[in-house]
Amino acid sequence: MPDLRTHAWIAAHRFGLGPRPGELDTISQDPRGWLVAQLEGGPPPSPARDALPDHMAIQRQLQTERAADVGEKPERGTRARRHQRATLRAESRARLIDAASTDAPLYERLVRFWSDHFTTSATQRRARHLVGAHEREAVRPHVAGRFEDMLLASTRHPAMLLYLDNARSIGPDTTRGQRRDQGLNENLAREILELHTLGVGGGYQQPDVIALAELITGWTVFGGPPRGRMDLERPHGFSFWPDLHQPGRKTLLGRRYGGGGVDEGESALRDLAAHPSTARFLATRLCRHFLGPEAPPAAMDAVAEALRRSGGDLRIATRALIEHPASWAPPAAGGGALRDPSRLLIAMA
Repeated sequence: MPDLRTHAWIAAHRFGLGPRPGELDTISQDPRGWLVAQLEGGPPPSPARDALPDHMAIQRQLQTERAADVGEKPERGTRARRHQRATLRAESRARLIDAASTDAPLYERLVRFWSDHFTTSATQRRARHLVGAHEREAVRPHVAGRFEDMLLASTRHPAMLLYLDNARSIGPDTTRGQRRDQGLNENLAREILELHTLGVGGGYQQPDVIALAELITGWTVFGGPPRGRMDLERPHGFSFWPDLHQPGRKTLLGRRYGGGGVDEGESALRDLAAHPSTARFLATRLCRHFLGPEAPPAAMDAVAEALRRSGGDLRIATRALIEHPASWAPPAAGGGALRDPSRLLIAMA
């Protein structure tokens, strides 16, 4: 018979955010069931988070503040910068409230894991006001869904396109690319291959980075080309501009793409999501996050196989990790995964 109290402790700490007072008694009735129920329940409600504006409303307000700044001296206290800082503070506050009060701590852990996987950063001035919206809109809805959907949503989100400069990427063989002192930007393509899908050693080479960068040229934001006027009435913030898109056929990982249009890039991302190297890379990261840097290869194999067999279903993959025997072994002395400072404060709260 398993020690249910020990398993409850493991569920609360290894997979959750730490137990609330009296919660271990509830969890110990069925530790595995407590975790699985959180995967099946969908995104938990949050009045603090739901009150926040979407990225279009945030951007509209930023444009309003920038217009009010015209003619003023460029200081740290400009309206636009104050708006960015206030937006970031509101997002951080709602995120902390969610984590400290949630009935679904595994779901919050997964949101944080996948948000880190698809990193955007407040250090990038153009994107800092959209970092929280990226997590809410592109990551949170998909942590128990399909990886392909999260990859597409994250790559198309304005926060990602601005953070990694793809909104300014221009096909070198386009009229604009030949006319301007601007061209192809490989930042997002490299990040997708190295950190979002295949991983280092996943089988791609520099020509694949270039090909993917060409496939997602023309993926820009808010209806406007680089340094152009933004049409904030465009839906969803994402815009595809054909005159920025590299023409001709491209070859990525031996597969040819052509025909032009936004479908080229979307097809490439779907193929990357389904690649065997992606399943292995995601399984490795997921297991090391929850089980520590010495996570057993058998657990990684089980999660990778679940991803491959399910077509990238993250709910099934996470459940495979929960059900693996290694997940319920008490941590060895000096082993396990350390909490980062944020999670330590949440556990204390």
